[in-house]
Amino acid sequence: MNVKFRSYTKRDYRSLHSMIITLYDEDPGYAEINDSKIKNTINELTKHKEKGEIIIFQSGQEIIGYSILLNYWSNECGGNILVIDEIYILPDYRRKGCGRMFLKHIIDSSKKTSKGVQLEVGKKNKGAYKLYKDSGFDEINNKIMFYNFNRDKQKRV
Repeated sequence: MNVKFRSYTKRDYRSLHSMIITLYDEDPGYAEINDSKIKNTINELTKHKEKGEIIIFQSGQEIIGYSILLNYWSNECGGNILVIDEIYILPDYRRKGCGRMFLKHIIDSSKKTSKGVQLEVGKKNKGAYKLYKDSGFDEINNKIMFYNFNRDKQKRV
């Protein structure tokens, strides 16, 4: 399969929006997604390229997936960490090597600017977990914890 990875452009909005909604339907996170959050993410990453970028996966003229990449500095690692915040591939294109190609692309292209690549995977997502392990990702001992400020607002209501 011939897949290209490129930066998001405004003409990709409808496809990207649809894929993000589908991702959260298939694998809900700890917070709900909505149009406002999607638009805010696009605006933030478009205006502040140093924070990250949205990558579009394209086969021919068809958009078949996306990823949201973010950057942060790690004292522990001594440099920048590239975070794969989200990755989604349309169902018809899964298990055809697309995810593996993307991970190889990201790892190869970020070696000079980052100390590593980080991602999360849901406990039930066995296929993605296997792909990440096979691509060289290791589990770390830390558990991810999150303090949700919106939770405080909901409790007070």
